[in-house]
Amino acid sequence: MLGDVKVLAAEVADNKRLLAMMLYLSTGAKAVKDVVSLRVYEAGKVRVKKRVKERVEKPWGTTYDDVEKEVLEEQWSYYPLPQSTAYRILKRLRELGLVEAYRGLDYRKRYYKLTELGRNVAEKLKELLIEKLKTVARIENGKYLVTENKIEETIRLEASLVAEALGLRKGETYGKTYYVVPKKV
Repeated sequence: MLGDVKVLAAEVADNKRLLAMMLYLSTGAKAVKDVVSLRVYEAGKVRVKKRVKERVEKPWGTTYDDVEKEVLEEQWSYYPLPQSTAYRILKRLRELGLVEAYRGLDYRKRYYKLTELGRNVAEKLKELLIEKLKTVARIENGKYLVTENKIEETIRLEASLVAEALGLRKGETYGKTYYVVPKKV
């Protein structure tokens, strides 16, 4: 059983969408509309206006000129998880036995929550993430301090989601916001 938890935690940790969903569900049961509002850090194509050196034909001869045109660029940012993707992720987690679905009182809404195995895997994930955050944290007065930017750079998820799932306390020093990383889960 312990080996299964480690294997499942490693598989979930490798996929940022599965990881985001597991962390989100570890804070309690969620309705589908809440799960779809989840945002994931990934690359997307964005149209940007740029000045580009381009060969332009002119009546008196061929010359090089700067031309402004729209170019597709890859940009890393937080994008909402599409509804179809959220359902595929939930289906995958259900197949792994980490999540179960149930109907609400009105039988129209469907809610998702972690199973016992899912809670064990979530605890293992939290341990892994805390260890990962400790490697980038600044130690001050025996406390591990990490900023929002460091959390997002390291884990590639929104800092608020990670802080809520891991139970990180928020603080402020010298005008900077930081989170205190616990020594153990």
